[in-house]
Amino acid sequence: MTLGAYPAMGLAQAHEAWRSARADAQAGRDPSTTRKRETSTTDFKSVTEDWLARDQGKNKTQNAVRRLLEKDAMPLWAGRQMSSISRRDILDVIDSVAD
Repeated sequence: MTLGAYPAMGLAQAHEAWRSARADAQAGRDPSTTRKRETSTTDFKSVTEDWLARDQGKNKTQNAVRRLLEKDAMPLWAGRQMSSISRRDILDVIDSVAD
């Protein structure tokens, strides 16, 4: 059973999710159906900010990447959950940039 995705879920959150899943299992409930996945409640904007800080922090082009994301993707997806963004949505943004 997947508890969450790194880095969206830190170690402390993973421990808490494990404790919750264990308690559900001990109570006779299926932990995979009683627990909401952490990744489904993560919005695009917070994941993007985390990625820019963590992965692009030392990249010379960080500002250019941030500017492009804010120009092309943020207006469309800023309030959306990551799980709601489909391949088709991504391809639509790529096509609009290419055009």
